[in-house]
Amino acid sequence: MQMLADEPVSLAKILDISIKLYVASFTKWIGFSTVLGVLSLGFNWFIKQYIGPGADASALAEGGTVLLLAIVAVTLCSSMSYAAIVYRLDNAAHQRQDSFMEALQLGIKKTPSLLLAGFLYMLAVSVGTLLLLVPGIILSLSLLFHINFIVLDAKKAYGSLKASYALVKGSWWRTAGVLTVPMVLLLLFYFILIMLLGFIVKFAGIDGIAELIINLFSIASTPFFLTVLYVQFHDLKLRKSGADLAARLAG
Repeated sequence: MQMLADEPVSLAKILDISIKLYVASFTKWIGFSTVLGVLSLGFNWFIKQYIGPGADASALAEGGTVLLLAIVAVTLCSSMSYAAIVYRLDNAAHQRQDSFMEALQLGIKKTPSLLLAGFLYMLAVSVGTLLLLVPGIILSLSLLFHINFIVLDAKKAYGSLKASYALVKGSWWRTAGVLTVPMVLLLLFYFILIMLLGFIVKFAGIDGIAELIINLFSIASTPFFLTVLYVQFHDLKLRKSGADLAARLAG
């Protein structure tokens, strides 16, 4: 069954395709998403042990170095996992077979470019925000598809950012609408979840379960957002190729 559309579709259809692809590719992304969840739990534990209010003086003294190492490890593993998830989403969408190890190797290979692109992305957005808020907002969305270009189109760091900007150009508001809807839904669900967990902690006295459930939510929500991003990436490419063809015919 073909999942991706052959022509540009509406916002509602993009979300419909995203949900179907998200469900169909569950077995492909769950392993890497679980890695992200475990990393988050481990990092939170580290903060409590070395940096948190209950940490003793010796722990605080060595906490700086260990914190730096932990941040590096989490960043590397996260980049690898994001790349692997996007790769497996693409294979699921095109009904291609792959394996966990194949995706892992791809993720490791793409990590250097993703790290550099991520640094340039944050730099561009930060500078745009400091100079004037609006450019920062525009760039935060226009450059967002760099991960798809690196993983799927073999672009390097700087080239992926340029390609992402060109792809979103002329479709910024539409892209913002497509990505805002799932973000609002996820934030609404997250807010409700936090309220329920607050009730559980307060009246049932169960503290550790709250952090676990929040991480389970993250394990499920991160691949969903990457799926929406992937489907929108495909839709923008269809629109761009159609516009280029129309321009050539008109010329």
